Amino acid sequence: MAPLARLPVFLALDGRRAVVAGNGAAAAWKAELVSAAGAAVDVYAEHPCEELRALAADPPRGAVALHGNVAARAHERGGEVRVSLTHTHTTAGAVAIVG
Repeated sequence: MAPLARLPVFLALDGRRAVVAGNGAAAAWKAELVSAAGAAVDVYAEHPCEELRALAADPPRGAVALHGNVAARAHERGGEVRVSLTHTHTTAGAVAIVG
């Protein structure tokens, strides 16, 4: 097999629960993606940015709920698949598909 520049991942998320821990445009983009795929999204951000607030008010498909930044609570329900998408030490966002 030839090396891949990117790993394409296709997940069936309709009716699943996703958790996004982070803030800013990158976290909003990730939350929007999983919402568009049908997941109900719980976003954990201490002070949600305007993009996250707008997304929660008008999600593309699955509901988007905003919560305080409580990292331990973001994963307390367990889950089947967790995908970390953070790319810096900032709060760019991590996504976990948990049920």
